[in-house]
Amino acid sequence: MLGKEKHLRAEPHKNALNADGLDAAVVDIRLVDENGTLWQDDSSLLSFAVENGMILGVGNGDPNCHEADIADLRTRE
Repeated sequence: MLGKEKHLRAEPHKNALNADGLDAAVVDIRLVDENGTLWQDDSSLLSFAVENGMILGVGNGDPNCHEADIADLRTRE
């Protein structure tokens, strides 16, 4: 059973970036409850922003999704 309190958890694929302006990082954003259980059926709209960098793309892992990957907004479905 899922808990009631939800929060976003950011999970980067690497811990450091080269300060050369060419490096990039993949960061998974997961919606979890207070126990860390993943909410898989939430279709909330997420807005992304970064400081001192740029967003190269967003995706939700759904091959049937027709939303643009080059954006700063994404739904989970």
